[in-house]
Amino acid sequence: MAIDERAPKRAKVDIELVQPGVGDRVYARYSNGEWYWGVALKKFYKNNDLYYSIQYDDGDFDAEHKAANGIATEQQAELTNSKELSNDEDDKPVEFVQPEVGDRVYACFRNGEWYWGEVMNKFFKNDGHLYYSIQYDDGDYVQEHKAEDGIATEEQCHWQERRK
Repeated sequence: MAIDERAPKRAKVDIELVQPGVGDRVYARYSNGEWYWGVALKKFYKNNDLYYSIQYDDGDFDAEHKAANGIATEQQAELTNSKELSNDEDDKPVEFVQPEVGDRVYACFRNGEWYWGEVMNKFFKNDGHLYYSIQYDDGDYVQEHKAEDGIATEEQCHWQERRK
């Protein structure tokens, strides 16, 4: 695979590709639309979507927080240089977003380098993990790319470029 010189370098996308794990401190958008600090107590998939159980610092508990509704690791939130988020798109943390079929993505290939491609399929295996089939721009194809091995949406990559 040839390295795409137009693509962000790995160091620029490492942090935002991380899915929060169990026990991680997180910054999540609560049902009222506001962002609050808490701890991810459980991570699970339901109907092909990633969910977390979150114990918020103020005592509230969300047993089924859909990741797509907004969740960021502490490091992702700190990229904003602020513990409080504004409505300015450039100040929002890079959240883990599950890419969908047809999305343009930046993914970690087997050689450890990052390349652009398109999601062709999204599926779960019996091991309980989310996988993607990715058609890379240079023609390479990966049938089973585990989400945790590194994948970001184009929007996540562009957010990081705007923050520079």
